[in-house]
Amino acid sequence: MLHWMLSVPRRVYAAGVLSAAMLFAGLGCGSGVAVVSGEVILDGTPIENGTITFEPADRDGPTMGGPITNGRYEVKGLPGKKKVLVTAFRLTGKKVPVNLPGTPLALGDEMRAFPPPGTNHEPKEVELTTGANTFSVKLTTPGGPVEPTKASAEPQAGPGPPR
Repeated sequence: MLHWMLSVPRRVYAAGVLSAAMLFAGLGCGSGVAVVSGEVILDGTPIENGTITFEPADRDGPTMGGPITNGRYEVKGLPGKKKVLVTAFRLTGKKVPVNLPGTPLALGDEMRAFPPPGTNHEPKEVELTTGANTFSVKLTTPGGPVEPTKASAEPQAGPGPPR
């Protein structure tokens, strides 16, 4: 029944059991892992979809990050001093022409990136400790917030045919 154990040298079996025990112990909550969660607000409104990244402030070690959904996030990684960076896209409420190769011209929803292309927001800094951490971020768009426009029920009058 357990004859396979008898064919494996005892030290190999013991090393496997010890390795498995260390692996499972390392995955526990109190094993030097920082869990950080919070809210991300842009221009007074929760970010619907985006990403949050925690980079080591001294640039030594792994970066941790994850998705922002409905203004909330939760990320796990190593504790320490981190620089916090956020990226997001927000619908403006405007329709813009979308020209995909091989398809007729169509209209799609305009999106604005945060931070705007070619710029970075001032990174926030936080000291993460082992265990649970809470860190919320409030950001503003450089040059002012993007206000969604109201969709018009009436079609806009164009130049029309010549008379």
